[in-house]
Amino acid sequence: MMPLMKHSHTSDSSLFRLRILPGIVFTALLLIAPFSFAGNAAITLKNAWISEAPPMSKVMAAYMKIQNPGDKPVEIDKVSSPDFSSIEMHRTVITNGVASMLREKSIRIAAHGSFEFKPGHYHLMMFNPKKSFRAGDTSQLTFTLASGQSATFKVTVKKATGYASNGQH
Repeated sequence: MMPLMKHSHTSDSSLFRLRILPGIVFTALLLIAPFSFAGNAAITLKNAWISEAPPMSKVMAAYMKIQNPGDKPVEIDKVSSPDFSSIEMHRTVITNGVASMLREKSIRIAAHGSFEFKPGHYHLMMFNPKKSFRAGDTSQLTFTLASGQSATFKVTVKKATGYASNGQH
């Protein structure tokens, strides 16, 4: 004998919504996940740009403000991009009128704080671009934290103006 089944008042369209809605929520969480870190700490970029360089240049520079809206400090250990052989964090120091660049191993950003890479100060040095970048082009930069977590952002190339266009980083 067949077991008795209770009649359900659920329509086919509500079953569809029940099955699809969790999938949409899961997909949305996957899209957000690359930018989320433990302890509600996440970094965001503001006014990020890569300085346009001459076509055959082997080095480019990037500038931005990185914000940490989280409750815990974060430390950026590495920046990478598929468009460059390597990226280093540098700081410009002027001693006796001579500018030099010092490589920084990491950058620490306090909880609810920010850190700025700007011309003439801290900046990203981007080595051996794999193509010639012009104003309006974009590149993806991945920031890796000491915790091992990372976040990837699209950054636009802009014409250099003022201080950065004088060849100083």
